[in-house]
Amino acid sequence: MTAPLDRAWYRIVRSPPASPFLVYLPAGLLALGWAFARGGGPVAVLGTAAAAALVWSLFEYTLHRGFLHLAGPPWARRVNYRVHGVHHHRPDLVVFPPWVVLPFSLAAWAVAAALLPAPLDAAGWAGFTLGYVWSDFSHYAAHHLAPRTRWGVRRRDLHLSHHFVDPRRGFGLGGPFWDRVFGTEAAPLPEGTDPAALLGRDGGDFDFEADLRASGFRAIACIEAAGR
Repeated sequence: MTAPLDRAWYRIVRSPPASPFLVYLPAGLLALGWAFARGGGPVAVLGTAAAAALVWSLFEYTLHRGFLHLAGPPWARRVNYRVHGVHHHRPDLVVFPPWVVLPFSLAAWAVAAALLPAPLDAAGWAGFTLGYVWSDFSHYAAHHLAPRTRWGVRRRDLHLSHHFVDPRRGFGLGGPFWDRVFGTEAAPLPEGTDPAALLGRDGGDFDFEADLRASGFRAIACIEAAGR
C-alpha cells in the first residue's frame, strides 16, 4: 500500500463502536427467536446456542493466537500489522467493522446449516453470533468502560497485560478460558501498575513492530499520522 492507501485503510477499519452491536446483536437474537418459533425445544435450542458460543470462543482464540500474532515471512508481518497490529498501536480500533465480520458470519451459517437439523441450525448460528458480540463487547469494555466487578477488573487487567506486558499471551477476548486450557494466560500486571495510565497511552508495541520499523515499513508512520 502507498501512504494515502494506508491512511485510507486506517479510516476504513475505524468502525464506530456501536456498529457491531446494532447489526449482529439483533441478528443473533432474531435467529434464536426463529429457532424457537420453528418448534425447537428450550433445552435443545439453548444448549445448541451455548455450544456454538463456545465454538466461537475457540475460533476467536485460535484466530487471535494462530494468525493475528503470527510473525511468518515479511509479507505476512505486514498483513498482520495492518489487520491487527494497528489495534495494538491504536487501541481506538477496538471493534470489528461489520463488513469484516460478514464473511465469517456467512460461513458460520453455511456450516450450521450443513451440520445441524432445522431449527437447531438457526440456534447454532445465533450462539456463534452472540458469542462474537460478547467478545467485541468485552474488548470494548476492557478499553473504554470502568469495571464494576472483580471479574471485570480481572478481565480488563488480563487484556491490558496482553497489550503492554506480553502480546504473546492472553489471547481470549471474552475471557481467559482457552488461555488456561492452552497455557497462554496473561501474566499479572506489574505491582503498582495504574490501569488508567495504561488506558491513556496510544498502545503497546506489537510483537514484531520494531522489526517492521527497522525494515522501513511505512504503514506504521502513515497510520500514526492518520490517527491524529
